[in-house]
Amino acid sequence: MGHKKRTRERPADYREDYLIVIAVEGAKTEKHYFESVTNAHRFSRFKIHVIPNIEDKSAPEYILDNLDSYKEKNGVDDKDFLYLVCDRDGWEESALAEVLSKCRKKDYNFIVSNPCFELWLLLHFKDLSDLSEEDQMNYLVNKKVNKNTRFLASQLKNIYPGIITLTLNLKKW
Repeated sequence: MGHKKRTRERPADYREDYLIVIAVEGAKTEKHYFESVTNAHRFSRFKIHVIPNIEDKSAPEYILDNLDSYKEKNGVDDKDFLYLVCDRDGWEESALAEVLSKCRKKDYNFIVSNPCFELWLLLHFKDLSDLSEEDQMNYLVNKKVNKNTRFLASQLKNIYPGIITLTLNLKKW
């Protein structure tokens, strides 16, 4: 008696892969980070596309516009995942709440890094619970240390030179 050949019938709405679209506030750091994650982990059924902020307009409503534009131009459908990622620092709660409301109406996911994305990156390398309360506050307040650099960016550069330009080797993580 031979084996019966099975046919794999797939539902009409079956897709080989799904798209994850992530619109970010930064032009380089976030884009390179998410692309590094994608390259380090080959997701068989997910494709990740990052929309950087290339016009130097980092307000959450501009990031939302970038996501809307991408969706309109690229035929994203309701089975794909759309994310808006922005920092908490520098934005009033009312502005973030307004963008959150718009995201909910459009079925977008809204992620806020608090105070900023650089802290999230830093936590990959450093356990802040080992620090004094005063030092922890320095991380949360994230004041400027010079004209172009905030405290967290300077800490990242000290721990992992080149991280802001994100020459990441995620296999170490």
